[in-house]
Amino acid sequence: AAEAATLHAKVPEKRFFSLNRAWSPGMARLGTAVWTGDIDPGWKDLQEQPGLMLNWGLSGAPYVGCDIGGFTSNSTPDLLSRWMQLGAFMPIMRTHSTITPWAMPHWPWLWGTKAAASIRSSLELRYRLLPYHYSLAHRLYQTGALWVRPLLMEFPADPEVVEMTRQFMDGNILVAPVLNETSERDIYLPKGSWFSLRASNITQSLEGCDDCQRIIHHPKGPSIEKKSNNLFGGDQQSPPIEGPAYITGKAAFTEVPAFVRPGTVLPLAPVVQHSDALPGGPLEVQVYAGADGEFDLIEDDGETLSYEAGGVRTMHIKWTEASSTLSWEIEGSVLAPGLQGFREIFVRFISGTDTFTSNTRPIGITGAVQFKVEVEAAPQREKARVI
Repeated sequence: AAEAATLHAKVPEKRFFSLNRAWSPGMARLGTAVWTGDIDPGWKDLQEQPGLMLNWGLSGAPYVGCDIGGFTSNSTPDLLSRWMQLGAFMPIMRTHSTITPWAMPHWPWLWGTKAAASIRSSLELRYRLLPYHYSLAHRLYQTGALWVRPLLMEFPADPEVVEMTRQFMDGNILVAPVLNETSERDIYLPKGSWFSLRASNITQSLEGCDDCQRIIHHPKGPSIEKKSNNLFGGDQQSPPIEGPAYITGKAAFTEVPAFVRPGTVLPLAPVVQHSDALPGGPLEVQVYAGADGEFDLIEDDGETLSYEAGGVRTMHIKWTEASSTLSWEIEGSVLAPGLQGFREIFVRFISGTDTFTSNTRPIGITGAVQFKVEVEAAPQREKARVI
Protein backbone atom coordinates (compact mmCIF):
# COMPACT_ATOMS: atom_id res chain seq x y z
CA ALA A 1 0.00 0.00 0.00
CA ALA A 2 2.88 2.37 0.81
CA GLU A 3 4.50 1.67 -2.57
CA ALA A 4 1.25 2.38 -4.40
CA ALA A 5 0.66 5.59 -2.44
CA THR A 6 4.20 6.79 -3.18
CA LEU A 7 3.83 6.19 -6.91
CA HIS A 8 0.45 7.89 -7.07
CA ALA A 9 1.84 10.87 -5.18
CA LYS A 10 4.69 11.21 -7.67
CA VAL A 11 2.97 10.18 -10.92
CA PRO A 12 -0.77 10.08 -10.17
CA GLU A 13 -1.83 9.06 -13.68
CA LYS A 14 0.36 5.94 -13.82
CA ARG A 15 -0.74 2.40 -12.96
CA PHE A 16 0.94 0.65 -10.06
CA PHE A 17 2.55 -2.77 -10.40
CA SER A 18 4.65 -4.66 -7.86
CA LEU A 19 6.05 -8.20 -8.00
CA ASN A 20 6.21 -9.74 -4.54
CA ARG A 21 7.63 -12.79 -2.81
CA ALA A 22 5.15 -12.44 0.05
CA TRP A 23 1.45 -11.93 -0.48
CA SER A 24 -1.83 -11.81 1.42
CA PRO A 25 -5.46 -11.70 0.26
CA GLY A 26 -6.56 -8.23 -0.78
CA MET A 27 -3.25 -7.12 -2.28
CA ALA A 28 -4.43 -7.73 -5.84
CA ARG A 29 -6.68 -4.68 -5.65
CA LEU A 30 -3.53 -2.53 -5.42
CA GLY A 31 -1.93 -3.93 -8.56
CA THR A 32 0.40 -6.48 -6.98
CA ALA A 33 1.55 -9.82 -8.32
CA VAL A 34 3.41 -12.77 -6.85
CA TRP A 35 5.86 -15.42 -7.98
CA THR A 36 6.28 -18.95 -6.70
CA GLY A 37 9.66 -18.45 -4.99
CA ASP A 38 13.26 -19.50 -5.63
CA ILE A 39 12.63 -22.84 -7.29
CA ASP A 40 15.15 -25.40 -8.52
CA PRO A 41 15.78 -26.03 -12.22
CA GLY A 42 14.34 -29.53 -12.31
CA TRP A 43 11.48 -31.39 -13.93
CA LYS A 44 9.78 -31.91 -10.57
CA ASP A 45 9.69 -28.16 -9.98
CA LEU A 46 8.35 -27.56 -13.50
CA GLN A 47 5.57 -30.10 -12.88
CA GLU A 48 4.57 -28.30 -9.69
CA GLN A 49 4.14 -24.85 -11.26
CA PRO A 50 0.66 -25.25 -12.83
CA GLY A 51 -0.80 -26.41 -9.51
CA LEU A 52 0.89 -23.60 -7.59
CA MET A 53 -0.39 -21.08 -10.15
CA LEU A 54 -3.96 -22.40 -9.85
CA ASN A 55 -3.89 -22.40 -6.04
CA TRP A 56 -2.61 -18.83 -5.97
CA GLY A 57 -5.45 -17.78 -8.25
CA LEU A 58 -8.07 -19.50 -6.10
CA SER A 59 -6.64 -17.76 -3.02
CA GLY A 60 -7.17 -14.34 -4.60
CA ALA A 61 -3.84 -13.78 -6.37
CA PRO A 62 -4.72 -13.92 -10.09
CA TYR A 63 -1.42 -12.51 -11.34
CA VAL A 64 1.21 -15.15 -10.63
CA GLY A 65 4.42 -16.16 -12.36
CA CYS A 66 7.46 -18.28 -11.65
CA ASP A 67 11.21 -18.35 -12.26
CA ILE A 68 11.03 -19.92 -15.73
CA GLY A 69 13.87 -22.40 -16.11
CA GLY A 70 14.49 -22.54 -12.36
CA PHE A 71 16.54 -20.18 -10.21
CA THR A 72 18.92 -21.88 -7.83
CA SER A 73 21.35 -23.56 -10.25
CA ASN A 74 21.90 -24.41 -13.91
CA SER A 75 19.03 -25.34 -16.21
CA THR A 76 19.14 -27.45 -19.41
CA PRO A 77 18.05 -26.64 -22.99
CA ASP A 78 15.11 -29.07 -22.89
CA LEU A 79 13.92 -27.99 -19.47
CA LEU A 80 14.12 -24.28 -20.28
CA SER A 81 12.28 -24.80 -23.57
CA ARG A 82 9.42 -26.75 -22.00
CA TRP A 83 9.19 -24.22 -19.16
CA MET A 84 8.91 -21.37 -21.66
CA GLN A 85 6.04 -23.21 -23.35
CA LEU A 86 4.17 -23.32 -20.04
CA GLY A 87 5.02 -19.69 -19.36
CA ALA A 88 3.36 -18.51 -22.57
CA PHE A 89 -0.02 -19.35 -20.99
CA MET A 90 0.63 -18.15 -17.41
CA PRO A 91 -0.72 -14.80 -16.17
CA ILE A 92 2.87 -13.56 -15.92
CA MET A 93 5.58 -14.93 -18.22
CA ARG A 94 8.88 -14.25 -16.50
CA THR A 95 12.25 -15.97 -16.71
CA HIS A 96 14.84 -15.59 -13.97
CA SER A 97 18.19 -17.12 -12.97
CA THR A 98 20.80 -16.74 -10.30
CA ILE A 99 23.99 -14.79 -10.99
CA THR A 100 26.65 -17.38 -10.20
CA PRO A 101 29.57 -18.93 -12.11
CA TRP A 102 27.77 -22.30 -12.29
CA ALA A 103 24.44 -21.06 -13.72
CA MET A 104 24.12 -19.87 -17.32
CA PRO A 105 21.70 -16.94 -17.83
CA HIS A 106 18.45 -17.82 -19.54
CA TRP A 107 19.11 -15.82 -22.71
CA PRO A 108 17.69 -18.02 -25.50
CA TRP A 109 20.76 -17.79 -27.75
CA LEU A 110 23.01 -19.34 -25.09
CA TRP A 111 21.23 -22.72 -25.15
CA GLY A 112 21.84 -23.93 -28.70
CA THR A 113 19.96 -23.38 -31.94
CA LYS A 114 17.26 -26.00 -31.23
CA ALA A 115 16.31 -24.55 -27.85
CA ALA A 116 16.62 -20.98 -29.14
CA ALA A 117 14.13 -21.68 -31.94
CA SER A 118 11.67 -23.25 -29.52
CA ILE A 119 11.98 -20.41 -27.02
CA ARG A 120 11.53 -17.86 -29.80
CA SER A 121 8.29 -19.60 -30.81
CA SER A 122 7.02 -19.52 -27.23
CA LEU A 123 7.77 -15.81 -26.92
CA GLU A 124 6.11 -15.10 -30.25
CA LEU A 125 3.04 -17.04 -29.15
CA ARG A 126 2.89 -14.96 -25.97
CA TYR A 127 2.85 -11.73 -27.98
CA ARG A 128 0.27 -13.16 -30.39
CA LEU A 129 -2.00 -13.84 -27.39
CA LEU A 130 -1.56 -10.34 -25.95
CA PRO A 131 -4.94 -8.86 -27.04
CA TYR A 132 -6.66 -12.03 -25.84
CA HIS A 133 -4.97 -12.00 -22.44
CA TYR A 134 -5.37 -8.24 -22.01
CA SER A 135 -9.10 -8.52 -22.65
CA LEU A 136 -9.36 -11.35 -20.12
CA ALA A 137 -7.49 -9.17 -17.61
CA HIS A 138 -10.08 -6.42 -18.12
CA ARG A 139 -12.86 -8.96 -17.60
CA LEU A 140 -11.15 -10.04 -14.38
CA TYR A 141 -11.07 -6.40 -13.25
CA GLN A 142 -14.72 -5.84 -14.16
CA THR A 143 -16.27 -9.10 -12.93
CA GLY A 144 -13.70 -10.93 -10.78
CA ALA A 145 -13.78 -13.94 -13.14
CA LEU A 146 -10.44 -15.79 -13.16
CA TRP A 147 -9.05 -16.26 -16.64
CA VAL A 148 -6.52 -18.94 -15.60
CA ARG A 149 -8.44 -21.51 -13.60
CA PRO A 150 -8.64 -25.26 -12.83
CA LEU A 151 -10.56 -27.54 -15.17
CA LEU A 152 -12.83 -28.29 -12.22
CA MET A 153 -14.32 -24.80 -12.50
CA GLU A 154 -15.18 -25.41 -16.15
CA PHE A 155 -16.28 -29.05 -15.85
CA PRO A 156 -17.58 -29.50 -12.28
CA ALA A 157 -19.45 -32.72 -13.12
CA ASP A 158 -16.39 -34.51 -14.53
CA PRO A 159 -14.71 -36.64 -11.82
CA GLU A 160 -11.53 -36.94 -13.89
CA VAL A 161 -10.64 -33.27 -13.36
CA VAL A 162 -11.46 -32.92 -9.66
CA GLU A 163 -7.81 -32.94 -8.57
CA MET A 164 -6.17 -32.25 -11.94
CA THR A 165 -3.46 -29.59 -11.92
CA ARG A 166 -1.24 -30.60 -14.85
CA GLN A 167 -3.78 -28.97 -17.21
CA PHE A 168 -5.68 -25.72 -16.86
CA MET A 169 -7.98 -23.31 -18.65
CA ASP A 170 -6.52 -20.09 -20.07
CA GLY A 171 -9.78 -18.31 -20.83
CA ASN A 172 -11.34 -20.56 -23.47
CA ILE A 173 -8.09 -22.46 -24.15
CA LEU A 174 -7.41 -25.82 -22.51
CA VAL A 175 -3.64 -25.98 -21.96
CA ALA A 176 -1.94 -29.35 -21.42
CA PRO A 177 1.81 -28.58 -21.44
CA VAL A 178 4.51 -31.22 -21.77
CA LEU A 179 6.13 -31.34 -18.32
CA ASN A 180 8.48 -34.33 -18.43
CA GLU A 181 11.96 -35.12 -19.70
CA THR A 182 10.78 -37.86 -22.06
CA SER A 183 8.32 -35.55 -23.90
CA GLU A 184 5.41 -37.87 -23.20
CA ARG A 185 1.95 -36.38 -23.47
CA ASP A 186 -0.47 -36.82 -20.58
CA ILE A 187 -3.65 -35.16 -21.86
CA TYR A 188 -7.29 -35.51 -20.91
CA LEU A 189 -10.05 -33.84 -22.94
CA PRO A 190 -13.46 -33.63 -21.25
CA LYS A 191 -16.74 -34.38 -23.01
CA GLY A 192 -17.31 -32.44 -26.24
CA SER A 193 -15.48 -31.61 -29.44
CA TRP A 194 -11.96 -30.18 -29.27
CA PHE A 195 -9.93 -28.44 -31.97
CA SER A 196 -6.16 -28.16 -31.74
CA LEU A 197 -5.32 -24.52 -31.14
CA ARG A 198 -4.12 -22.83 -34.34
CA ALA A 199 -2.60 -19.74 -32.77
CA SER A 200 0.98 -20.75 -33.52
CA ASN A 201 3.09 -23.16 -35.52
CA ILE A 202 4.39 -24.66 -32.27
CA THR A 203 1.02 -26.16 -31.36
CA GLN A 204 0.21 -29.81 -31.92
CA SER A 205 2.71 -30.44 -34.70
CA LEU A 206 4.66 -33.67 -35.27
CA GLU A 207 6.68 -32.20 -38.10
CA GLY A 208 10.39 -33.01 -38.05
CA CYS A 209 10.05 -35.69 -35.36
CA ASP A 210 10.64 -39.20 -36.71
CA ASP A 211 9.68 -41.02 -33.50
CA CYS A 212 6.71 -38.88 -32.45
CA GLN A 213 3.21 -40.28 -32.26
CA ARG A 214 -0.20 -39.30 -30.98
CA ILE A 215 -2.33 -42.02 -29.37
CA ILE A 216 -5.97 -41.14 -28.70
CA HIS A 217 -7.89 -43.41 -26.36
CA HIS A 218 -11.62 -43.10 -25.69
CA PRO A 219 -12.91 -44.69 -22.47
CA LYS A 220 -15.50 -46.73 -24.41
CA GLY A 221 -13.59 -47.34 -27.62
CA PRO A 222 -10.28 -48.47 -29.13
CA SER A 223 -7.06 -46.49 -29.18
CA ILE A 224 -6.19 -44.60 -32.37
CA GLU A 225 -2.56 -43.93 -33.24
CA LYS A 226 -1.54 -41.13 -35.56
CA LYS A 227 1.97 -40.60 -36.83
CA SER A 228 2.89 -37.94 -39.36
CA ASN A 229 5.73 -35.66 -40.32
CA ASN A 230 3.34 -33.13 -41.88
CA LEU A 231 0.26 -33.24 -39.72
CA PHE A 232 -1.28 -30.01 -40.94
CA GLY A 233 -0.25 -30.30 -44.61
CA GLY A 234 -0.24 -26.63 -45.51
CA ASP A 235 -3.64 -25.21 -44.62
CA GLN A 236 -5.07 -28.46 -43.32
CA GLN A 237 -5.21 -29.64 -39.72
CA SER A 238 -6.32 -32.60 -37.66
CA PRO A 239 -10.10 -32.99 -37.32
CA PRO A 240 -11.68 -32.21 -33.95
CA ILE A 241 -11.27 -34.84 -31.25
CA GLU A 242 -14.36 -36.05 -29.44
CA GLY A 243 -14.04 -36.17 -25.67
CA PRO A 244 -13.84 -37.64 -23.21
CA ALA A 245 -10.50 -38.76 -24.54
CA TYR A 246 -6.97 -39.42 -23.34
CA ILE A 247 -4.00 -38.49 -25.53
CA THR A 248 -0.57 -40.01 -24.98
CA GLY A 249 2.53 -40.67 -27.08
CA LYS A 250 5.73 -38.75 -27.57
CA ALA A 251 5.42 -35.05 -28.38
CA ALA A 252 7.66 -33.09 -30.70
CA PHE A 253 10.17 -30.74 -29.08
CA THR A 254 8.20 -27.69 -30.20
CA GLU A 255 4.75 -29.06 -29.41
CA VAL A 256 2.55 -27.20 -26.96
CA PRO A 257 -0.72 -29.13 -26.62
CA ALA A 258 -3.63 -26.70 -26.38
CA PHE A 259 -7.24 -27.07 -27.42
CA VAL A 260 -10.41 -25.05 -27.94
CA ARG A 261 -14.08 -25.94 -28.35
CA PRO A 262 -16.42 -25.14 -31.25
CA GLY A 263 -17.63 -21.56 -31.10
CA THR A 264 -14.35 -20.22 -29.74
CA VAL A 265 -13.60 -16.68 -30.94
CA LEU A 266 -9.91 -15.88 -30.45
CA PRO A 267 -8.31 -12.46 -31.17
CA LEU A 268 -4.60 -12.53 -32.00
CA ALA A 269 -1.96 -9.89 -32.64
CA PRO A 270 0.79 -10.12 -35.22
CA VAL A 271 4.20 -11.11 -33.89
CA VAL A 272 5.77 -8.03 -32.28
CA GLN A 273 8.99 -7.58 -30.33
CA HIS A 274 7.47 -5.67 -27.40
CA SER A 275 4.01 -4.56 -26.33
CA ASP A 276 4.59 -0.92 -27.29
CA ALA A 277 4.95 -2.12 -30.90
CA LEU A 278 1.25 -2.95 -31.06
CA PRO A 279 -0.84 -3.10 -33.13
CA GLY A 280 1.96 -4.16 -35.51
CA GLY A 281 -0.57 -4.94 -38.26
CA PRO A 282 -4.15 -6.16 -38.55
CA LEU A 283 -6.01 -8.00 -35.83
CA GLU A 284 -6.51 -11.69 -36.59
CA VAL A 285 -9.72 -13.23 -35.28
CA GLN A 286 -9.88 -17.00 -35.32
CA VAL A 287 -13.26 -18.73 -35.32
CA TYR A 288 -13.63 -22.44 -34.60
CA ALA A 289 -16.76 -23.70 -36.34
CA GLY A 290 -19.57 -25.72 -34.84
CA ALA A 291 -21.37 -23.37 -32.45
CA ASP A 292 -22.20 -19.73 -31.85
CA GLY A 293 -19.56 -17.75 -29.99
CA GLU A 294 -18.52 -14.32 -28.84
CA PHE A 295 -15.64 -12.40 -27.33
CA ASP A 296 -15.16 -8.83 -26.05
CA LEU A 297 -11.86 -7.37 -27.21
CA ILE A 298 -10.97 -4.59 -24.77
CA GLU A 299 -8.33 -1.92 -25.42
CA ASP A 300 -7.07 1.09 -23.51
CA ASP A 301 -3.90 3.20 -23.47
CA GLY A 302 -1.96 0.53 -21.57
CA GLU A 303 -0.29 3.02 -19.24
CA THR A 304 -2.61 5.24 -17.24
CA LEU A 305 -5.61 4.96 -14.93
CA SER A 306 -7.96 6.41 -17.55
CA TYR A 307 -9.73 3.04 -17.80
CA GLU A 308 -11.20 3.71 -14.34
CA ALA A 309 -13.01 6.72 -15.80
CA GLY A 310 -14.27 4.91 -18.90
CA GLY A 311 -11.22 5.30 -21.15
CA VAL A 312 -11.82 1.89 -22.70
CA ARG A 313 -12.74 0.74 -26.20
CA THR A 314 -14.71 -2.51 -26.39
CA MET A 315 -15.15 -4.47 -29.60
CA HIS A 316 -18.04 -6.91 -29.23
CA ILE A 317 -17.23 -9.79 -31.57
CA LYS A 318 -19.93 -12.34 -32.39
CA TRP A 319 -19.89 -15.53 -34.45
CA THR A 320 -23.21 -16.76 -35.82
CA GLU A 321 -22.89 -20.38 -36.87
CA ALA A 322 -26.13 -20.58 -38.87
CA SER A 323 -24.99 -17.90 -41.33
CA SER A 324 -21.21 -18.43 -40.93
CA THR A 325 -20.86 -14.74 -40.09
CA LEU A 326 -18.45 -12.92 -37.82
CA SER A 327 -19.78 -9.49 -36.88
CA TRP A 328 -18.49 -6.79 -34.57
CA GLU A 329 -19.50 -3.50 -33.00
CA ILE A 330 -17.36 -0.90 -31.23
CA GLU A 331 -18.55 0.89 -28.13
CA GLY A 332 -16.99 3.07 -25.47
CA SER A 333 -14.14 5.50 -25.99
CA VAL A 334 -13.21 4.90 -29.62
CA LEU A 335 -9.86 6.72 -29.33
CA ALA A 336 -8.88 5.24 -25.93
CA PRO A 337 -6.06 2.96 -27.15
CA GLY A 338 -4.46 5.71 -29.25
CA LEU A 339 -1.97 4.61 -31.88
CA GLN A 340 -1.77 1.13 -30.32
CA GLY A 341 -5.39 0.35 -31.15
CA PHE A 342 -6.17 -2.12 -33.92
CA ARG A 343 -7.48 -0.51 -37.09
CA GLU A 344 -7.71 -3.47 -39.47
CA ILE A 345 -9.03 -7.02 -39.17
CA PHE A 346 -9.06 -10.36 -40.96
CA VAL A 347 -10.76 -13.62 -40.03
CA ARG A 348 -9.57 -17.22 -40.01
CA PHE A 349 -12.46 -19.66 -40.16
CA ILE A 350 -11.45 -23.14 -38.94
CA SER A 351 -13.87 -25.88 -39.93
CA GLY A 352 -13.27 -29.63 -39.86
CA THR A 353 -9.79 -30.14 -41.29
CA ASP A 354 -9.57 -26.87 -43.20
CA THR A 355 -8.76 -23.24 -42.49
CA PHE A 356 -10.14 -20.39 -44.60
CA THR A 357 -8.92 -16.79 -44.44
CA SER A 358 -10.75 -13.59 -45.34
CA ASN A 359 -9.17 -10.49 -46.80
CA THR A 360 -8.08 -7.63 -44.55
CA ARG A 361 -10.48 -4.73 -44.05
CA PRO A 362 -10.87 -1.65 -41.83
CA ILE A 363 -12.51 -2.30 -38.47
CA GLY A 364 -14.66 0.85 -38.42
CA ILE A 365 -17.46 1.08 -35.86
CA THR A 366 -19.33 -1.98 -37.10
CA GLY A 367 -18.56 -4.69 -39.61
CA ALA A 368 -19.04 -8.28 -40.63
CA VAL A 369 -17.37 -11.09 -42.58
CA GLN A 370 -19.50 -13.91 -43.94
CA PHE A 371 -18.18 -17.22 -45.21
CA LYS A 372 -20.07 -19.26 -47.76
CA VAL A 373 -19.33 -22.91 -47.02
CA GLU A 374 -19.76 -25.42 -49.83
CA VAL A 375 -19.04 -29.16 -49.88
CA GLU A 376 -17.46 -30.70 -52.97
CA ALA A 377 -19.02 -33.94 -54.15
CA ALA A 378 -15.69 -35.71 -54.73
CA PRO A 379 -13.70 -35.76 -52.63
CA GLN A 380 -15.91 -34.84 -49.67
CA ARG A 381 -14.25 -31.63 -48.61
CA GLU A 382 -15.41 -28.21 -47.56
CA LYS A 383 -14.68 -25.06 -49.52
CA ALA A 384 -15.37 -21.57 -48.25
CA ARG A 385 -15.42 -18.13 -49.77
CA VAL A 386 -16.09 -14.71 -48.30
CA ILE A 387 -19.29 -13.01 -49.41
